Amino acid sequence: MNAANSQEAYRQFESQGFTEIVLHTDDAAASASITVLEDGTITPREAVNLRGKSHFKVTWFLLNKLLWKHWWKFGLFLAVLCLIVPNEKRITVIVLGVVVAVCNYAFLLFKSLLFPQSELTGRYNELIDSFYWAKWDNVLNGADALRGKVEDFELDSYKAGALAGLGRLEEGLAILKHWEDSDDVPQWLLLTRLSNFYNAACMPDEALKCLAQAYEAEPENPTGIINYSIALSRAGQQTQLAGQLIQSAERMHLSESVAMLLPMAKGLWLTNTGSADLAVHEFVRFRETMQPLAKSNPLLSLLVDLNQAHLAVALLQLGDRERAAREAKPALPRLRALKRTRLLEKLTDVAD
Repeated sequence: MNAANSQEAYRQFESQGFTEIVLHTDDAAASASITVLEDGTITPREAVNLRGKSHFKVTWFLLNKLLWKHWWKFGLFLAVLCLIVPNEKRITVIVLGVVVAVCNYAFLLFKSLLFPQSELTGRYNELIDSFYWAKWDNVLNGADALRGKVEDFELDSYKAGALAGLGRLEEGLAILKHWEDSDDVPQWLLLTRLSNFYNAACMPDEALKCLAQAYEAEPENPTGIINYSIALSRAGQQTQLAGQLIQSAERMHLSESVAMLLPMAKGLWLTNTGSADLAVHEFVRFRETMQPLAKSNPLLSLLVDLNQAHLAVALLQLGDRERAAREAKPALPRLRALKRTRLLEKLTDVAD
């Protein structure tokens, strides 16, 4: 479906008479397509089915897909061999060919399982993971190594953020400004990546301004709405507006991934409105949904850690210091790596 955004896509399906419509992709993912296969393609249905699968299951699927796509080449190779070798040796050639094919298949499978970082998807995930652990030098090296295999805008976004984390703001900004006049990158998406840039530079106020501008540029984008609400609540600003944004998002048709963010947004807003008991429920709901998926997704892993920290803050409001310390513990290394000082200050009592 060709549409300006997810809401328009939903309305177009409705106009065609569909009544059961599920949005599997949010606006951000649709606008920033990423090449994840060096050979072969994954259909949208397959991409949905692969979500949350273990590395072994994903690898098994990809290898079988590639094998199915190229089986005819192997058959053609054997046929040619059979034509050029004597009759008495054909059976031997076929057997040897099958053995070589099976050994090659097994080698690719074990190589992918033992050294996932050598695969394109593994290296890309390693880049994202390094970014969300503030390993800036690794990000710079990884981005350059993936040129030509991952979209340039994606790599430039991470490279600019890494430069910001290293204090080289002008260099990073110059990279992002290169995309200002690009027809391939929506303004709201560029502003969202610019907010990530300022977060990497430990400039949360500037990051919040970018998300506000992204919302103004595309007010019908539920991803931007929820991101803006979360940022407002984290900053402790405009609590009423943060709540209104959540209500606005709830009235929209949300993709599965965006809908998963709502409990965190609600939890933050409820914490700021003095309803910490209800906030705890939302944070726990978010964790139960996201934690199984976070094992193979660096961004979701970051969100799970941040959610744990916010859960601990809500528990401190309720006076449950012991549980707050327990919930905050797995998130503290991440907060320290990213220098999330505002959140760490709220957890001072349990951050020892």
